[in-house]
Amino acid sequence: MKKIISFIIYMVMILTPTVATFAASGIEMPEFQTPALSVKQTYVPTVDAGSTNNQLEFEIVNNSFSIAYDVIVTVSPDNCFTVGAEYYIIKAGSVSPYGTVKLTIPYDVAFDTRNGVHNINFGLSCKSGDIFNIQTHSFTGSTNIIVNEIEKINTPVISNVSFENKSVIAGEKNTLSFTVSNPNSTDLYNVSFNIDGIITGATDAEHIENIDVIKAGASVKVSTEFTTFTETPEGLYDFNITMTATDAIGETHSTSKGAYFTVTKSSEFTEHSPKVIVDSYSLSPTGVQPGKTATLKINLTNLGIFTAENVKVSLGGYDSTQISLREVTSQKNARNIDMNAKTSVEYSIELSKIFPQDTQVPMVLTLTYSDALGNFYTDEANLTIMSVSPTEEIEKPEEQPVYKTPKIIIESFTAGRDTINAGEEFNLTFVLKNTSEDFDVENITILLQNDSTNIFTPVSASYSYFIEKIPAGGTHEISIPLLPKISAESNIYAISFSIDYEYLTKSNGISAYVQNSVRETLSVKVVQPINIELSNVYIPEIVYEGDMFNISFNYNNKSRSNLYFLNIDLEGDFSFIDGKQEMGSIPSGYSDMFDGMVQVGVPAGEYTFDIVFNFKDAMNKDAQFKYPCTVIVESAPVWNNDPMMGDDPMMGGDIIIDEPIIDPMLPTAQNDSIIAFIGNPITLIAASCVLVTVIIIVIVIVVKKRKKALEDGADE
Repeated sequence: MKKIISFIIYMVMILTPTVATFAASGIEMPEFQTPALSVKQTYVPTVDAGSTNNQLEFEIVNNSFSIAYDVIVTVSPDNCFTVGAEYYIIKAGSVSPYGTVKLTIPYDVAFDTRNGVHNINFGLSCKSGDIFNIQTHSFTGSTNIIVNEIEKINTPVISNVSFENKSVIAGEKNTLSFTVSNPNSTDLYNVSFNIDGIITGATDAEHIENIDVIKAGASVKVSTEFTTFTETPEGLYDFNITMTATDAIGETHSTSKGAYFTVTKSSEFTEHSPKVIVDSYSLSPTGVQPGKTATLKINLTNLGIFTAENVKVSLGGYDSTQISLREVTSQKNARNIDMNAKTSVEYSIELSKIFPQDTQVPMVLTLTYSDALGNFYTDEANLTIMSVSPTEEIEKPEEQPVYKTPKIIIESFTAGRDTINAGEEFNLTFVLKNTSEDFDVENITILLQNDSTNIFTPVSASYSYFIEKIPAGGTHEISIPLLPKISAESNIYAISFSIDYEYLTKSNGISAYVQNSVRETLSVKVVQPINIELSNVYIPEIVYEGDMFNISFNYNNKSRSNLYFLNIDLEGDFSFIDGKQEMGSIPSGYSDMFDGMVQVGVPAGEYTFDIVFNFKDAMNKDAQFKYPCTVIVESAPVWNNDPMMGDDPMMGGDIIIDEPIIDPMLPTAQNDSIIAFIGNPITLIAASCVLVTVIIIVIVIVVKKRKKALEDGADE
């Protein structure tokens, strides 16, 4: 017992200065904070309306020094999205201080979703504290999704309507065929047909089987056999095919197509055969003279109710000493001529030098053709041609020389650069040219026309300009300072000018000014300037060889245009461990936080590198934004007792800590407390000794009480 008391006294003597030093240091332990959860979107996806099985990736971020445990995420999609029931409530576990948890949920997009940015909202809850004091906290967040509206549903098309026989005898069978095409980028469903006309109710044509689905861009051939009624009178009969279908969102679309076929009582074609006649003919030129060539044009018409098939035309019956045919053959193929249709054929002929003038010379035209049943027909037509004697020409007065009206055109122009930034002044320089070689143009007024958008405004200048004169064939250069609207969207815009001018003419010795005007239009490409702003950029000033370090920053798209296919990369002697970071499409005004790890693979020295934003702008042109950075790489620290092997901290020697490790995400006050606490070895020893002293005192008190109890028992 005496040894124990002596040891306690010895420890108290040793620890008293240490405790005093710790008390005098004024060091405070860091205080834990309330968890602060937020939703961070890794990238903004772009999806099509009606698409399914899309994946939304996001992170739950703890922005505090406290652990958030029992984190529950409640998903609240708007009417545009559908999420599975098992994903409406997600248990995300615990999130460490300044840590993240990555989550992915599948979702479908409604077909009727309009173009634009839509969102999915989240409710977040977590717990913090210890077993004596548990608190529950709630937060909210959201993610963005860009939706492209599906194309407008076009009406399906019925085409290639045909019959096995264009003409049938009443009571005979025939086959109707047609093609149904879906011109849309989405499928059509429940395709049904209805036929109105003479074949309604006929055998095998009362009902055409429905088609369950016609794929996007596909075509389906439909055919059905039918029989006409035996009592059907002869004639031409119209009918109509109507088709209905529904699209993916349940809307109904319909289309129809008409056609006709003929019904006869027998195979004899007499009263109702095709009839081809020569409707008219002409000779060009009309006053062709002997020894000259001319073109004979013959116009044909089918007066019958059936198509005249394989129509052939032959020219003959003329005196070859007077007329020569300049064709390889006298026969021409006019193919098929439908009922009441017209066609024409042409022959090149030459009149001989002995051709009689003012006399009608005969020719004969032979027509052969057939009908749908293979019956052949032959018709003839008589033609006459005539060469008219020329009349004496009346002496005409001397004509005045004819001059072309002078025109002013913009021969060339430049805006100084390929693209103009909205809200940035530029000089539009163009060259006016007088195209006339005969006239000067004078008193020229040029007026800048304002279109409906009023994109361009002259700077320190008026809308009109005056030029006294441009000589014949001459040019004049004008430069106009213009300012495009700062709100102008990226596009190609037209700039129009109205040009009024005069020129002096002389006619019959009389001079007079003639006024004229033209309108010229130029076009320039205007783009919204890209403005990406970085803030809270954290890059350590000093890193060590072979180590890793973190780069983090907030970025904000302050441009008036969206940025598409954005990725963030490093350019120079460093690169992200995970490679370039794909961020997707970034809307105007969008901001987010970024962080990435970098491996130091270079020797000691000072290095510069760029944070590079690569993207496509609103004109689908590749663009970049760079942010320059500097970092110093130092050699890794070594133990300095043994020049050959370095120090072994277990064998003694001073431990040199060049610089405390600071968490950049902690508030300054907490960093200072941790630095002071960890960086002072005496403080650590003092705290340990105090703890040992308390334990020993408790043991001594217990031993004394037990000994006294034993002595009291012995006395009794």
